[in-house]
Amino acid sequence: MFKQPRWTRLAAAILAVVLSSGPSRADEPTASREQTLVVGRVSQDPVKTLPRLRAMAAYLETRLASAGITASEVIVVRSNAEMVELLRSGAVDMVSETAMSAFQFVEKADAEILLREWKRGVAEYESILIVGRNSGITMIEELRDHVIAFEDPGSTSGFLMPMALLSENGICAVQLAAPGQRPPAGCVGYLFTNGEINIAAWVARGITDAGALNNLDWADESRTPPALQAELDIFMASPRIPRSVVLVRGNTRPELRAALRDTLIGMEADELAVEVLKIYYGVSRYDPFVGQTALDLAAVQRHYEAVRARLQ
Repeated sequence: MFKQPRWTRLAAAILAVVLSSGPSRADEPTASREQTLVVGRVSQDPVKTLPRLRAMAAYLETRLASAGITASEVIVVRSNAEMVELLRSGAVDMVSETAMSAFQFVEKADAEILLREWKRGVAEYESILIVGRNSGITMIEELRDHVIAFEDPGSTSGFLMPMALLSENGICAVQLAAPGQRPPAGCVGYLFTNGEINIAAWVARGITDAGALNNLDWADESRTPPALQAELDIFMASPRIPRSVVLVRGNTRPELRAALRDTLIGMEADELAVEVLKIYYGVSRYDPFVGQTALDLAAVQRHYEAVRARLQ
């Protein structure tokens, strides 16, 4: 008689948790808060987010028994401010975030950055500033009296990092109400496109004079077709930014922190975990911040200081 491999049986169990609309083991009264791992996320789309979190939480629950974990839960909130309160109160144990938001959680909720999170094989990326090929703009100081397109207020590469670069170069930036408006003299005006796919098109069409996006979207021909790239120039790139990071609440038990760290790092070598990582935002691996990566993270933190007031 054919016997399923252990990882296949475990995968089926995890998928049952992910797909179930009813109560999970985490809803039963037998597990205390200390025995329950809570994975959180900031998202505007809970319907898509919850299954992804449940896949990760269910997997970790099966691997953290040695640290006293017997159950798992997930929480989705819509703003960084809400997540800060959950981390500060101890209601969330683990959260993945972009670098700028991560430093907000460190500062305001005493969270701890645990590991770097690779997505689709990418560990780091850059924010790039683009202009029309014949704009004459070749340096950031020349953006004064012009208008730049940003993605949205929570985007690290499409808003916060380029805003930090403007601030660090002594350039004031003013949000405009609509295309066609001009900024106060000596300042940069900015507009949100609410989607990175629109930024290059806005610049090419002359809706804005410049735009900010990341180098991955620039290189992706489905997002920035070659015909569009031919009309544009990159005139500045930011320092390297971690693609994503994992944080834990500051008062996490040492044994749970260590077990969680080791489990996440080991996931890339676990056949079942690879499938879980695909569900969980296409993550490919986790690794620690050491050497150059630690220096890169410290550099991002310095840029965070320039825009901390703009984080919601």
